[in-house]
Amino acid sequence: DDEYNRETNEDDTLQKGQRGAKKENAGKAETDADGYLHISKGDGMITRRQDAPPAWEFNGAVYVINVDSLRKGPLGGFRRRVMCEMPPERSVDLDTPLDWMIAEHLYALQCSKK
Repeated sequence: DDEYNRETNEDDTLQKGQRGAKKENAGKAETDADGYLHISKGDGMITRRQDAPPAWEFNGAVYVINVDSLRKGPLGGFRRRVMCEMPPERSVDLDTPLDWMIAEHLYALQCSKK
């Protein structure tokens, strides 16, 4: 399922992830040093989540890193990132007991299809 075929090796990193829900783009805020919230992405003028641009969620499944880029600086400084899409049913974060329940349910569904 890996369709990464870039003809150059100028990318800093290739990472696996899934398309984020549009609502996640429109409703994120961060707390600044003074304790006030500010919109994490964009200018805050999106009034309908349906109008928000698509975003990506990294899932940590795969990181392919250009060694030359890594020698120049940390991952957070990379500007030429490429995403290789992974389907949502294979991109389940396991951070909470609810996440485990969802993953087990998805696994059971996969097994029942065989």
